[in-house]
Amino acid sequence: MVRLTGYRRTTADLLHDLFHTVYDAPLRRLDDEELRALVGEIGAVVVVDDLEFGGADLDGLLEATPSAPSCSAPPPTPRRPPPTRPSRRSP
Repeated sequence: MVRLTGYRRTTADLLHDLFHTVYDAPLRRLDDEELRALVGEIGAVVVVDDLEFGGADLDGLLEATPSAPSCSAPPPTPRRPPPTRPSRRSP
């Protein structure tokens, strides 16, 4: 299992993060074609927390990693403070 953070990350960032997590190549920056070929072979379960995008960007991430079952979660939504009661004024 590979766990990545989606916080402030693009599809390209996540693909590079996945590559560098699985392969021992810390100084290597691949072009898009080579990167997609290598991450497309990764069969690990990929969990992405705080994913900040969806739609076509998410589709692109999933298409680039067809061998990797994945799970993603959106960032937590801030809790709203409880409603305040109007203060009563004493006469």
